[in-house]
Amino acid sequence: MSKPPPADWQLPPGVNRGLWDYLHDPGIARGYDASLAGTPLFAIDQGFIEQHCPQPGRLLDLGCGTGRLLLTMAQRGWWTLGVDLAPEMLRVAGDKAMSAGVVIHRLWANIAELDGLADGSFDCVACLFSTLGMVMGAAQRRRVAAHAFRVLQPGGRFILHVHNRWFNAWGRNGLTGLLRDGLRAATGSESGNRVMPVH
Repeated sequence: MSKPPPADWQLPPGVNRGLWDYLHDPGIARGYDASLAGTPLFAIDQGFIEQHCPQPGRLLDLGCGTGRLLLTMAQRGWWTLGVDLAPEMLRVAGDKAMSAGVVIHRLWANIAELDGLADGSFDCVACLFSTLGMVMGAAQRRRVAAHAFRVLQPGGRFILHVHNRWFNAWGRNGLTGLLRDGLRAATGSESGNRVMPVH
């Protein structure tokens, strides 16, 4: 028997109902890699990380999904830890690592609540594919960034992939949404939130 989903008031900080449901849908996790096959962004962000984190060390991947970065970096000699709130994504990542014959470490957690990770314990922290944009609320996004900097060793690298506000203009109702968000910011209301579309 599966456990019922938490009530809205029980959701982790920075997570709304839509994101919770998305992250806990096993079908999305199992079809995630196929749905993004051929996306040029994978090669672009992988090359960027290899350029800025060339020597093996310890990598923390925030919102690791099905582990594409974890596996690649583990194959290059890195000790890797992936954090995700999607248990099925973590299972898929583990299965892929086993098939590839590499060791990765996985942590089921909210990336806004990483107090259990030790200060200065990673050489590189990555938060890719607009994962930070899925965290609801500016305060929670700041917590994610604060954790990233806290767990980095001196001289470590935080590699963050985000879309700028103008990216939203290309979507359905994009300009209207930008105007609404601008008005919220101008009035001091919570702004900058955008529910990421299902891939």
